[in-house]
Amino acid sequence: MEYGLDKVSYSCSVFLLVAATVMIKTGITRTPVVLLLGLCFLWPGPPLRGAPMDGERIEFTQPDGTVLQLRVFGDEFYAETRTLDGYTVFFDPATKTYFYAMRSPDGNEFISSGILAGIGNPPAGVPKRLSINQQSKRGKIRRNIEADDSETMRSERWKVIKENKRKNRAARGRTQTTAIHGAPASAGAKQGSASSALLSPPSNETTGVRVGLTILVEFPSVPGAIPQQDVDNYCNKPGYTGFGNNGSVFDYFYAQSGGKLRYYNQVTSYVMAPQPKTYYNDTTKSSGYCGRLLLNDILQILIADGYEFSYCTTNSNGRIHAINVFFAGSNSGVWSKGLWPH
Repeated sequence: MEYGLDKVSYSCSVFLLVAATVMIKTGITRTPVVLLLGLCFLWPGPPLRGAPMDGERIEFTQPDGTVLQLRVFGDEFYAETRTLDGYTVFFDPATKTYFYAMRSPDGNEFISSGILAGIGNPPAGVPKRLSINQQSKRGKIRRNIEADDSETMRSERWKVIKENKRKNRAARGRTQTTAIHGAPASAGAKQGSASSALLSPPSNETTGVRVGLTILVEFPSVPGAIPQQDVDNYCNKPGYTGFGNNGSVFDYFYAQSGGKLRYYNQVTSYVMAPQPKTYYNDTTKSSGYCGRLLLNDILQILIADGYEFSYCTTNSNGRIHAINVFFAGSNSGVWSKGLWPH
């Protein structure tokens, strides 16, 4: 069977990206919620609200080689980044450098203090946990949600689902009315079955056996450090306890669904990206753009190599429901930019 990107492509424009080395450092959380996003893409849904990051620790190397340890507070629609001792920092994309942050005169924006984070002392008089005005923050959240929706078309897809549900209910109602008024039951049943098959949206419940695709990615200068089998166990092994986890991804969804969902992942061997990691990890560009750039390149390689995608669960259009990517090395260290897992 031949495959093209249209048949193995993701059902959503936003990808789950997790740095492989982060799995060692954090255990990918004790309950593997981090892979929840990958499964949420099984069906389009209403507009999502942010998955919280309450002090998630990240690392960033300044242009001069200084390694910063930072914490992120927020979600994928708005976040503030602080030093470990609580001072807010500002990332300048032009210089790819973190500076201690100050507020603009109107309090609506963060601006650079000109003092390099991690080297100089914080600006005099600037408090810890500095934030912008709440009204400005709400506006940024709203615009980021709108931008995300424009990119993923999630609301439009949700409208289609609701409209298909409405048509399906109407079709069932017409079938029942026809049967009551004396139409041959077999003809009505056949008509109803055909209408339902054509118009029904996906089920509200994701149950049964589902198989997603987890792709392992390494780069020419950043090889994968965690064996494929370890990742496979993390995804699929019942009772998994590696890296301090309390169960595998399979265990998590099996428990959360009350035993109704058995979510497995087909884990690839490491795929070598055709470009250096810096090509994809561009902190001047959005994480959505960089994620698509990486995933498209990797899928092209898998397709060219004849990878067998047929074991993965697909929708009626032949598109794989859930694709997850683990890439070697750390994340970008800059919220929502470059290779930023979310």
